[in-house]
Formats: sequence, structure tokens, C-alpha cells
Amino acid sequence: MPPGIKMPPGFKFKLPPNNQFPLDMRRGCGVNEELSVQVKSNCISHQSIRRARKPNNLPALITLTGELTPENFVLDVVDAVLLHVHPIPFKRPKKGEDYPLLTGTHQISAWCTRVPLTPFRGMIAKILPKLDMIMDWLLYLTYYPNPVDTSKLGGFQFNDPIKPCFSIVHMACNASLEIRKQMFSTPKIVDFTLRAWTLQNKGVPYVLLTGPNARCPVSTLFSFIMAGEGRFRVYDVLLCRTKEPDGKALRSLAIENLVKRADEARRMELRGGEVEQMYNERPALHSGMQPPKFVDPGIASAFLETVLSIAASFFMDENLSRLIMKSDFFQIFTEALETWVLSKSKRGPADRQARFLAFRTASRAQDMVEEYGAIDRRLSIAVHRKMLSSGLIPVMIEGMQTIRREDKETTLALSQMMDRTKRLVEGYPKVAPEVDNVLKRHRGARYRDHHFLSGTGWEASWIFLCRSVETGCGVEDGIWDTTACDNLGCPTRHVSPPTPIGKVCAGCHTMSYCGEECQKADWKAQHREECRQAREAYDKRKVSGNLHYTQTLRRRHLEFACRSAAYTYSISGTNHKSVLRIDLYERRSIPIDEYLKVHGLSEQVEGDPSELTWDQLQDRRIQRLVKYYAEHGEKENLALAEMQFRCGDHTVFTLVLIQNPFGNGEPWVETEFWLYQCITRILG
Repeated sequence: MPPGIKMPPGFKFKLPPNNQFPLDMRRGCGVNEELSVQVKSNCISHQSIRRARKPNNLPALITLTGELTPENFVLDVVDAVLLHVHPIPFKRPKKGEDYPLLTGTHQISAWCTRVPLTPFRGMIAKILPKLDMIMDWLLYLTYYPNPVDTSKLGGFQFNDPIKPCFSIVHMACNASLEIRKQMFSTPKIVDFTLRAWTLQNKGVPYVLLTGPNARCPVSTLFSFIMAGEGRFRVYDVLLCRTKEPDGKALRSLAIENLVKRADEARRMELRGGEVEQMYNERPALHSGMQPPKFVDPGIASAFLETVLSIAASFFMDENLSRLIMKSDFFQIFTEALETWVLSKSKRGPADRQARFLAFRTASRAQDMVEEYGAIDRRLSIAVHRKMLSSGLIPVMIEGMQTIRREDKETTLALSQMMDRTKRLVEGYPKVAPEVDNVLKRHRGARYRDHHFLSGTGWEASWIFLCRSVETGCGVEDGIWDTTACDNLGCPTRHVSPPTPIGKVCAGCHTMSYCGEECQKADWKAQHREECRQAREAYDKRKVSGNLHYTQTLRRRHLEFACRSAAYTYSISGTNHKSVLRIDLYERRSIPIDEYLKVHGLSEQVEGDPSELTWDQLQDRRIQRLVKYYAEHGEKENLALAEMQFRCGDHTVFTLVLIQNPFGNGEPWVETEFWLYQCITRILG
């Protein structure tokens, strides 16, 4: 097992009291005829072991394995069981061919591979030499339709992978770190685990939750594989880089079962009587396991965390990550979290740990979707919208109401969820109406009222988030035209309203003008110095696919910044000697001199244009705008504000100069303003 992977507490094997076993487990040998031991009533008799060692004695072997308990499972039993494991006599049939019948000896070998060899450290040395042979049988039997008469085995189906996965995880728990690494990188174990993950029973993947804080054996084992070097073998198979004939089908099933496992968690309604009935119907599968009284939030949260860790491992490959994003995984995953956090759990101490885990898991899922924006921004936005509409908002609200500030880790996760949601609404105002509908559904029309968070410390954050949603909804109304000519000396500045924009620079596609005269004037004033480098930056971003910044998105960002600035000035008034900086949860006025120093606008920016970098050229344009504002701001009733937006894996810097249309001395109105001048920069 790779370093850093923690074993689920539900799989920890308990040793007998004082580590005393009925037979000597340290000798590591077969049955010793001369050994004279007084056999106790709960021990496996030597006679049973001798019978099980006889060739083709299937009934005796079944009887022996049926008597096993953690107290009497000794090396003699390992010898008897492994004695019958033989090499596979034939290969898996090709498409259209029938499976041949197994002989009695091979039936016994098949049965042996299904026995949970719950190993202590002394037993691992016995099992490892035949591990490849066992894995060959397990791989073979996952495809075998009905190898033996299962009525003799309690109706147990050989292609059910739960019991072997349970055994392998137990073996890893008791093995050394070196053996764990070797196991989880062995191709045969990796291949079996992958196929166990992709198997279905009547269209449903194999899922079993065995007790409090326990996780499904199949999902747990696969998460261990995907956390280590074995994941590269999984990638090779799923992406058809090996000679495996069914790689494409396995890839489809791997993603499909990922989604279905999240859906299973969402629909998990098992209670005491149903669970007991399930265990009674399949005793061979559940032998040695205690059935839970019910599936509680702790089990569901742990299972969902395991499933998400596997999805995160898939995200290391671009092709697999795109398939997951195109599925409904994140939407269903968020709905499952909402089900268990809001409907099935309580706010008492018993469920506290499970709820903490659920909130942190939700934050991690949201982070995965946001980071995917560096690959495909539109798909990332679409998935994020589905998450917000399905269950992310109510989970976040519940977290703010119940999580104490003392829990730093969970508080940080909730803060990050708030930040990502707010950045999404600000960067892509199209999302705002959907978030607005969700907030109204859960908090009513006056969702901005923060009294339900009194005393939690989240009041200010909630107000800022709601304000961003309201502003985004206003942007999508499309009432105000926030286009502005990039020529600072445009003669139509004082026309009400300003002249519409009609031209975009064909060289760099980053500057827009109201006409040819303004384009020529700005070319002489500055744009000739920055056009070539702006085009290079534009082409580089377009080819990489990370960010193709359109004029439509630019207009939305400009209007959002203008509305946010106008709202702030309508409350606090205008200070013409400072620049307003709008951050996620802060509105701060910075004196003009200090603002220029913050942007590094020193005298070197006024130097030879051929020696200036692209950032310095842009800063030079900022410098011109700030100086113009300092000279004419009070006389023309102007206000200058800066705001930054997250767009893909870039940051978009926006500086807007807005004008109060009612004249000098009149109060600002939040929804009425003119965009006088603007600057947009795409930061790395």
C-alpha cells in the first residue's frame, strides 16, 4: 500500500485474547502427525483437515471452511485449502464460444479461491507463493457464468467479487509495507480489482457496507490500487494501451459504475429487518461479519468519500476526467450528500463526525470541478451549475448552521465552498439566476436575511454571496449597455448615452472602439506599443484552449464590476482621491498614490516602449486612466473601481471608470450609471 493510505477502521482484524491460538501458528508447516495437542471444542480437528487434504473431496473442504472462525483459523487450514489450487486448465473463451465444464478437481480449486484467507503475518508467507495462481482463478471466474452447482455452496455465485476483495484487503492490513506495495502493483491483482469494480449484478454494481465506519470492500480495494502505482496499469487497460480486447468496454463500465455507486448511496434505505434478511439469504458471503442495524450517515459518508477518491484518481488522466464530467456523477454525488446530511442524519454528537466528513467531501468535489476548468471551461461551468442546483447549496447552508469555528478543517472547507460559489457567480453571471432559484427554494424570497446564521460567524459571508447573486441576476437582465470605447480621449464621452461600439482591433482582438477615428487616436497614443504582444498572448491562450476570452464575457464582467461599484458608492458615497478595490468579501478604498505603487507603476513604465514587457505596457494604460481620474474625477462625478474575476485557470483584472448620470453632488443610484472607460487584463 502506498504511504499515506489509511486502512478503514472497519477492516481491522481482531486477534484472540492474549494472542493465544489453539494450534501453534508460528511453525508454518502442514499437519504434523506426531503433534499431540488436546483439541478444544472450538478448534478445527486434525481429522477434518486430513479429509480436506484428500484430492477431489469437495464436501470435506466445504465442511472445513464452514467451520472456520477467527479463533481456529490456523496454518494447517491454509495448507489444506491451498493444496487444491491448480493452474487454470484453459483460457477464457473467445466471443461466441461456450465455457467448458470444470472437472471436480478444478471445482475444488475454484472454491478455494473464494475462501476468505484471513491471514496473520505468519500465514502471508504461505499464501504469497500461490497468490498469482489464486488471482488467475479469480480473474477467470469473474467471467464464468456458472462453474459449479452453487446449491452445494449455499447459493453462492463465483463471479461475486465482494468476498475476494474483502480477503485481499484483510491480507494487506496484516502485511508489511513492502508486501502491500508489491501486492497493489501486481498486474494480476490490479486486473482483478478493475474487473471487480466494473462487474454488475442485474445492472447494479457490487456494493456491501459491513458495519459502522466500514466501506465497501470492492471500492476500498480499488481506491488502494488507484492511490498507488497500480493506477498506471488501470489507465493502460482503460485507454486501450495494452492488448486487452475489452478495454473500451471496461472504460465505459468503470465510469458507469462510478456513477451508479454514487446513486446507490443516494438510494440507500436499508434498515434493520432488511439487512438481517439479506444476511440470512446469503450466509456464505457474509460469514464472520456482523450485520449493521441500519446504514447510518457515518457509513454513507465514508463510502462516498471512497468513491470520490477513485474519481479523483481518474481525474489524473485527461480522457477519463472528461468522461466523468460528461456523466451525471457530480450531480448525483451532491444529491447523495444532501440526502444523508439533511434527511438521514441528526445534529447530535453521534452524527457530528459523519457530517464533518460530508462537508469536507463536498468541498473536495467542488474543487475538482473548478480545477477542471483549466481543461474545459464550458464543461466545468455546466457541471458546477448542476451541483449548485442539485444539493450543494443546502449542504453548504447546513454546514454554516452547525459547524463550530473551533473545527478549523471543516470551517476551511466551508469557506472554500463559499469562495468558489461566489467566484463562479461573479465570473459567469449566467449562473446567478439558477443559484437565485435554489436560494429562494430553501430560504424564501428574502433569502438575504441572515438571522438564521446569528452567532455562527458566517453572517457577513452570506450577505456578500447573496449580493453577488443579485448582481449577477441584474447583469443577465441585459438592461444596461456597458460597452465603452477604449480610446481615453473619445469625444463622445459626454454624450448621453455614449456612442455604441462598432470596431474591434483586428490585430489583437482585445481593444474595441466606437469608430475609426478613435481607433487611430488610441493607436498613436499607446496601442501601437502593445498590439503585437497582445496578439501573441491572445494566440497563445487560444491555442492552449485554457481561455478564449470573448467580448461577450468581457461585457458581462464589466457590467458586474460597474454594478458592484455603483452599489458600494450608493451606500458609502464617493471619494475622488481613492480607488475602490472590490474583493471577495471586502470593499476597500486605496489612495491614488498608493494604488499606483501597488501596481508597480514606477518611472520605468514611462521608458522606451520597446523595452517594456506586456504587463508593463498594460500598467502604462492603467497609469494613464488613474491620472485622468485624479484630474477630472470630482469635476465630472466619476468613480474608479477595480475587480478581479476567475476565468478558467486565469484571473481577469478589470478596472472601470463609471459616471453618475445625475450630475455632480447628486447621490449614486445603484442601477443607473454610465461606463466612462474600462481596462481588462488577463493575468496568468
